[in-house]
Amino acid sequence: MQTLSRFLKVLGPGLLYAGAAIGVSHIVQSTRAGASYGFQLVWVVIIANLLKYPFFELGPRFAAVTGKSLLEGYQSIGRWALPLFLLMTIASMFITIAAITLVTAGIAQSVLGLPYSTVVWCFVTLGVAVVILLSGQYAVLDKVTKFVVLLLSLTTLTAVALVLSKQNTFNFSNHNQFTFSNKDDLFFLLAFMGWMPAPIEISVWHSLWTLENKKLKNDKILLKEVLTDFNIGFWGTIVLALAFVCLGACLMYPTGVRFSPQAIPFSEQFISLYTKSIGSWTYPIVAFSALATMVSTMLTCLDAYPRVTANALSLCMGSWIKRQENRSASLLVTYRFWMGTIVLGSGFILLFLTNNMKGLVDFATFCAFLFAPILAGLNLMCAHKHRLEYRELNRPFWLKALSHVGMVYLFGFSLYFILIQFVRLQ
Repeated sequence: MQTLSRFLKVLGPGLLYAGAAIGVSHIVQSTRAGASYGFQLVWVVIIANLLKYPFFELGPRFAAVTGKSLLEGYQSIGRWALPLFLLMTIASMFITIAAITLVTAGIAQSVLGLPYSTVVWCFVTLGVAVVILLSGQYAVLDKVTKFVVLLLSLTTLTAVALVLSKQNTFNFSNHNQFTFSNKDDLFFLLAFMGWMPAPIEISVWHSLWTLENKKLKNDKILLKEVLTDFNIGFWGTIVLALAFVCLGACLMYPTGVRFSPQAIPFSEQFISLYTKSIGSWTYPIVAFSALATMVSTMLTCLDAYPRVTANALSLCMGSWIKRQENRSASLLVTYRFWMGTIVLGSGFILLFLTNNMKGLVDFATFCAFLFAPILAGLNLMCAHKHRLEYRELNRPFWLKALSHVGMVYLFGFSLYFILIQFVRLQ
């Protein structure tokens, strides 16, 4: 009982990771993959997750071993590394939050039957998220995410089990086939891999969440416990990604029906996947689960971006104040400033793109995909630089080998995407 109690106490950042990942990449992209191509892209889910694993794992590992975030690790590499990370973060955070907000508001409007336009509810959603985060920040996020992730996992796995029990055949040969020669298929593949399971930058968020969790629990957290927490969140997201692909493949792909590019029709189609497989009586449960999941993703990302930006700017500008209370107050002010900036920037994007959820999501995932090899390289450089000082950063051979294969994968597909774009402009 004492071991279980300690484990539940440590559990947290791994589920925050899952809360951030099980959102757009799963609810939108994974289900679209199944609906559009059946089970043909299952390999993408498996390979993308496995080859990104070493880079995500370094976030909690580095924080637990060194007591520092990856931001401080980047700073130790050279004066160029942290500004480069900050530049990529600022370049992607507005479009990312806008995409997540649009999906969240669309589901809310569909489920609750809200009046007025989607753009109005996008701003309302952003406002509510800001109030929640500023009232409690990490403590609120930690409690909400645990409940939401477990609820969606239960309903999704139940739906998949019932679908598979009724499925007589998986012969979908007469429907759309994925080919690399098809431009639309290729672009969807790249967008799908961009956020599968999540952007690499979440490894930085995870390092900060690990330190926050340690501060909140006021206890020493062992590396073994931190990695166990991470692995539960990581491998859980893979299972759920495959589950969402399965729902789309079994219930939509055979019919030839595609998901709508608009938020509200998409939400209605998504929820119907559950009601068709489990029963109409499950609508309130599924609707709440889907909405709660996107709210959890939105809270997680809206907390992470200003937190990371505030800490990165503080390190870049050398403004760490010696007195702990002054440093905390300074970071809190910067955190609030950047949260407001993100809300305004994302809101501006939403004013023009609320009718094209698909395009907004795809663009956000493209950005994540192109930044991935740079961020992965920074993570490996952090581990390499401090491997002699902290022996736990000298990871097992298989993990090092997987890191190298992952780097080839990330750089290779990024260069391929750039080449394709260049050819299109000719």
